[in-house]
Amino acid sequence: MPLPTIADVFRVAFEWTGPQGLATNVMHFRDTSGAEVDVYNNIAAAVSADMWALTSNSATIDEIVVTKLDGSPVGHIYSTGSGAEWDGSGGTDYIPQACALVKLNTLAGGRRGSGRVFLPWIAEGNQSGGIVNSTQQALVQAAWESFLADTSAAGSFLCVASYAGSTSSDVQTLKVENFIATQRRRLHRH
Repeated sequence: MPLPTIADVFRVAFEWTGPQGLATNVMHFRDTSGAEVDVYNNIAAAVSADMWALTSNSATIDEIVVTKLDGSPVGHIYSTGSGAEWDGSGGTDYIPQACALVKLNTLAGGRRGSGRVFLPWIAEGNQSGGIVNSTQQALVQAAWESFLADTSAAGSFLCVASYAGSTSSDVQTLKVENFIATQRRRLHRH
């Protein structure tokens, strides 16, 4: 299925390597600069280690793939290099197939107005009985709020993109959930 055309919106894939192989977080950013490198630089300047404080120490974001949703399937790949801001720091033991969940909320209603980011390989010590440790949850919540504010101030607005409607809505608030989650795999249609 080809990517949609949505004016001024970029698909950003955070490519993880972790204890169970590979994972990808896809987020969208609205940016009128028109340049993939500007979106990447704004993200790189705003990302912090605390965003991944629930994720296993053995997980890292190796690269970011930024694709402008202008009808071109070509994504620009940026290596993150080494640095704590791209690494999980939650502990060594992890729960297979369990994630921490960040909910994204916009002013649009319904499914097109909300999104999710699944933080992979939640460290076992950051939860008890499926409930996220409240101290770690507050730390990660503050980091994501700062990320949202900093990328917005730089001109790259985190948004929820509706591929079906070829629209986007800027994220107004986000919440790190207190329950762990599992991500349902989607079938890739060709």
